[in-house]
Amino acid sequence: MTVTIPHTLPKEEAERRVHQLLGNVKSQFGSMVTNLEEDWKGNVGTFKFSMSGHPVSGTIQLFDKSVQVDLVLPFIA
Repeated sequence: MTVTIPHTLPKEEAERRVHQLLGNVKSQFGSMVTNLEEDWKGNVGTFKFSMSGHPVSGTIQLFDKSVQVDLVLPFIA
């Protein structure tokens, strides 16, 4: 699944918010999220974690006017 979120933020603010995104997932869903890993290379981040025992992975790409999140979700989702 691909989600594109437009934004009008300055680049630095958009980067700050995107880099906090996965940490926010962990704090919002607590013990349901385990094995959270992320890796950033420039404006592209890869991530993976388990949610209630189901694997979730994907990429986040930061563009000047949007953020694109590509998610790989289990069939059950």
